[in-house]
Amino acid sequence: MQEPEHVTAEDDESMESDHDLISSEMEDDMMEDNEPENGTAPLQSSTSELLRPLQETADRVSRQIEDFSQALDEFKLKNEASTQDLWEETWVLMDKYAAIATKRAEQIASKSPRSKPGQKNRRSLGDTSHQAENLHIEHELWVTTAELLACKNPDLSQDTQYRQNTGLDELHRYTTSAELWKRFLEVDLLAQQYDILLGKLMQWCRKTSPELSEETLESSSKAQRGDGMWGSGHIYTKKAIKKQKVTRSHEGILDTGNPAVRETHVRAADNTPLVTQMDPDAPLREDASLPMEDEFYEDSAWYACWQLLRRGYTVEECREWCQDRNELWRSLVFRNADNDPNPSEDSTMQRIINLASNPEYIALCKTLGESEACDSKYENAVLGVISGSHTAAAPVCKTIDDHLFSLINGLLIERYQQFLSVYRRKVQDHSLVEYRPQASNIGRVLEYIQAAQTNNATKAEAHQPHKYLECVIMADDFDHFFLDMGHAAAKMAHLTGQSKTLYDEDEIEVGECAQIASQDEDLIRITVHLQLALRRLGLLDQAYDLGRMAMDNNIVNYIDLLERHGKYSLMPLYASHMSANRIPHVLGRVLTKVSIPKERDFQMRLMNHYDIPGDKVIYRICDYARRTWAAQFGDRGVQPHPIKITEYSDKIVRMRASFIGEVDDNEEVELVQSHEWINYVEIKDWGMAVWLMASLYRSLLLNGKIAAAKLLSQKVDLERTSLKVTGMKLSLAAIVQEGFAGGADMDTEDEATINEMTRVASPTKRRKEQRDANNHPLAAESTSRTELTEQSLAWAHLEHLVHAMIHLEEWQRVADKVDAVPRNDVRKMKAAKNELRQKLQHVHDSLQPLLEQDFLHYATDEEEKEDLRLIRNHYLPECVLGYNSALYFAGFAISRQHLVQCMDLAQEVAQNDSLTQTFVASSREDQSEVSAMR
Repeated sequence: MQEPEHVTAEDDESMESDHDLISSEMEDDMMEDNEPENGTAPLQSSTSELLRPLQETADRVSRQIEDFSQALDEFKLKNEASTQDLWEETWVLMDKYAAIATKRAEQIASKSPRSKPGQKNRRSLGDTSHQAENLHIEHELWVTTAELLACKNPDLSQDTQYRQNTGLDELHRYTTSAELWKRFLEVDLLAQQYDILLGKLMQWCRKTSPELSEETLESSSKAQRGDGMWGSGHIYTKKAIKKQKVTRSHEGILDTGNPAVRETHVRAADNTPLVTQMDPDAPLREDASLPMEDEFYEDSAWYACWQLLRRGYTVEECREWCQDRNELWRSLVFRNADNDPNPSEDSTMQRIINLASNPEYIALCKTLGESEACDSKYENAVLGVISGSHTAAAPVCKTIDDHLFSLINGLLIERYQQFLSVYRRKVQDHSLVEYRPQASNIGRVLEYIQAAQTNNATKAEAHQPHKYLECVIMADDFDHFFLDMGHAAAKMAHLTGQSKTLYDEDEIEVGECAQIASQDEDLIRITVHLQLALRRLGLLDQAYDLGRMAMDNNIVNYIDLLERHGKYSLMPLYASHMSANRIPHVLGRVLTKVSIPKERDFQMRLMNHYDIPGDKVIYRICDYARRTWAAQFGDRGVQPHPIKITEYSDKIVRMRASFIGEVDDNEEVELVQSHEWINYVEIKDWGMAVWLMASLYRSLLLNGKIAAAKLLSQKVDLERTSLKVTGMKLSLAAIVQEGFAGGADMDTEDEATINEMTRVASPTKRRKEQRDANNHPLAAESTSRTELTEQSLAWAHLEHLVHAMIHLEEWQRVADKVDAVPRNDVRKMKAAKNELRQKLQHVHDSLQPLLEQDFLHYATDEEEKEDLRLIRNHYLPECVLGYNSALYFAGFAISRQHLVQCMDLAQEVAQNDSLTQTFVASSREDQSEVSAMR
């Protein structure tokens, strides 16, 4: 299958959207502003600087949208891929998405502001390092999601289940820690997931955090160490002990049992007893304290150790960091004992791997970390990370990432210790071979995330859209995420009043995070592309079963975004992924704004390419536009508002000058433009096209919008449209002309042809036949000229009524011009009367069908029947009176013969029961009108 045309550069250049055209024009204006004329133009230069960031941001977003759509379309084209190939293609797709984000971030970095005003304006537009940071975060999210997908690969899951059957086989007392860790990950998919997440959290922290130095350490200034933070140890403790020894002329260790020592060897700030020895365990052993300066020093040192672990330094790197700063005893906390002769010292997970050979030490670390014995909360945190205790580390966690690091670290260690306990039983009982991991404990991650969204300390961070998505990835909670985003999109659309017509009202309650995220353009884009990728892998089947409409809302939300950016050519690609009944509903609302024929052609090609039913979309476009416009005039029960086209002048009925006029309402212009889509229906949908056009004509005429009806007759002419769609001319003039032609050569027609012509000429008879068949005349698909003609009669009659009024208006315009020509100007008078004769002939030709018995009587349902009755009762008497006025005027301006035609017209009306009824129904009993007819 070939790549769809819309993703190619040629089509983007040949068919620019309105947004692109505006952007291009703005760029040209900016370039002109940048060109100084006779020196520097400060105003032009400042304006250019002000607009440039806006233009650059818009262009960058536009390119990013197009890049994502191209990658998605290439992915969608490979429909015949095998299961494993599909997973591999999905990984490639996410790598492409990540690369796009990186590319955009690099573009931001390369666009340095040229002046302070420009820099200030960039900040106001959000085009700052914060935006670049969001793109870097997006890159990491795509990469992380791609790596996590490996844990859901069916082939890997099957292999893992097979390995679990022999998970403990070949393990013995001499198995190294590295081999145990490897086997553990092979038999526990959730552990693999934790391993990836923990590595990403440490990697991202190390990448984004400032370098660990004395200036960045907590409490370093309070430690009173001057320029040399390290190397001095507990100098204030040493000073206090030495002072006691000198004062008492005492050698050796101070006697803590001596009351005099206990009373004098205290901290000045709070009279707390001080330690009498220099070993690190002295405060705990003596139940004493360090001087305040040394306590701050301890706090800074433990904070540094916490940061080393948080940033993913290896055990050896942590030990070296402490040893380089003369903290030899502290480096022993990061023990590296292992029974492997060649340990993986370069692994950030070595501290967890070593748990296999240090169970007693880990147990002590956990006990001490969760106790209150430690003087520094960061010491508790370090011991907590080493032992896997989130309780010990939580008090120092400041961000959501810190908490997730501590929590996932603990969950991973918990699962590993469970594996090690089974392994130790295996060493005693060699018959143990099978291993079954403990039940999933990832629910604890979700519990924390939900709590973080309401916790005052983390609420603001949790409400950031990118952080919200990161938490979803960490908790593996995609189903609820997509459903919440879909519900939130609908809720916010109705709450803000923007785009609410694209969604049904949604009463499902969702959190603030989802509501904020559903309005963020970046997350809208990420959400829809992530959803489409995961859905194709079959990972969202449950979510679609729970709420198909909500899942579709995410795609609709992105289509709404495309509309705001003028990317109409990309909409069919995304719409094709929605449910079948939703596609016409959405496209029918957004494509009403596509008015350029070339763009409509392109949209139809795209819909055909993506197997979108174009007929249903066209129906929605027209029907929605008509109903939305008609809603301003109230319900159908409200009295219609047709306009009068005649007036009295010197007790004589005449046409009102320019009673049609021109369309001055943009909504009416857009309404007509939306119905130009009728030109793209197929012959099988001709009945639908007829219904849409007849419905619009009825709405316009009943509300007196004759100017709009005139524009409609010009833009969607029945004769041209029917010829294009059906290959036949089905206008009323064409029907009448062909009927006369057939009657002239009746003897040559066979009986079937005669019967067919009779049915065309007598719609009343045909209606009875169809009522008997209980078949709606517009529902049948046909290529028969007879049936297509009958389907078109309502449209043809209504359009012809509008044409008649157009000719009446033109006649009155010329008649008024004749009145204004001086009688002595023979040449001008002759030219005016010639034009008057031509217009009168047009009036005569257009009015003749209106005098037929069945004109405007062909209705396909009760609603249309009532509308046609109202139109007949109002407009037919008006048009007949206007025709009579034209003949009366022509009787004096052209020939007396036209006065005779006035009497003939009155007689014809009197003999026409249908017309007589319309005059009676419209209360046309005023004597002046009757006199005028006579």
